[in-house]
Amino acid sequence: MPAIFCRTPFIFDKRWAPKQFKNYSVDSWHCSRSGKYFPADRSLKFGERYSAENLNRFVDDHLKLISRTLKRSGLNRIEALDALTGGFKEHIELCEKLIEQNKQ
Repeated sequence: MPAIFCRTPFIFDKRWAPKQFKNYSVDSWHCSRSGKYFPADRSLKFGERYSAENLNRFVDDHLKLISRTLKRSGLNRIEALDALTGGFKEHIELCEKLIEQNKQ
């Protein structure tokens, strides 16, 4: 299936981006630097860089900023994790799968 690639800021509610549009899959990638929580070290694979631990630390330290940026007052931790990843549970499953594939 052909794809459409969207670039977004790191703090973006990915739940708003559709998974498909017409006959295209839609992939969104953030285009901003993400600092100490998600090192730009090329030796780290996606699953390691955006692990549950790193995402949880980022959200714990920046929940007010995420809430303000997304214009969602009262955003809780779980909602913030879901917004940043498009679905936290699915994101973690993908990370674990990619880490396992990299071991092989």
